[in-house]
Amino acid sequence: MGTSVEKRRLVRYACAGIAEISVAGDQPPILGAIIEVSLVGCLLALDSRETLEKGALVDMKCMVEGRTFRALGCTQSVRSPSRLGIRFAGVDMLGQHQLQALLNELAGRRSRNPAPKILATKTKHHA
Repeated sequence: MGTSVEKRRLVRYACAGIAEISVAGDQPPILGAIIEVSLVGCLLALDSRETLEKGALVDMKCMVEGRTFRALGCTQSVRSPSRLGIRFAGVDMLGQHQLQALLNELAGRRSRNPAPKILATKTKHHA
C-alpha cells in the first residue's frame, strides 16, 4: 500500500540517457536507454534480446544529460520485454549530488515549457 502512494508523490522526468547494468555473475553489462528518472529510480528501454526478472539486483552506471552516477538497484517492474523499472537501493554521496542536480535541471526545463495551447487559449480570452 505504501508503495503505490509513494509512486504517486514522486515526480518522474522524461530524459535521454544510457545505463550500463551489471548483474551477478560474469555476464557482460547490459546496455539500456534511460527514458525516465526520479529520485528513487528510473525507467529503462532495453534491447528486446535482453531480459531481467523482477527482483533482480543490479549495479548501474547511469549517464544522463551530461551527468554520471552509480546506483545499486532492484528491478521493480517489467512492463514489457523492452521496458524495465529500476528502484534505486543505494546511491553514494557523489551520486546523490549528481542525481539531485539532474532532477533540478529537468524540473527547471519542465517549468520553462509553454502552457498547452488549450490553456493558453483560455488565458487569452479571459485577459
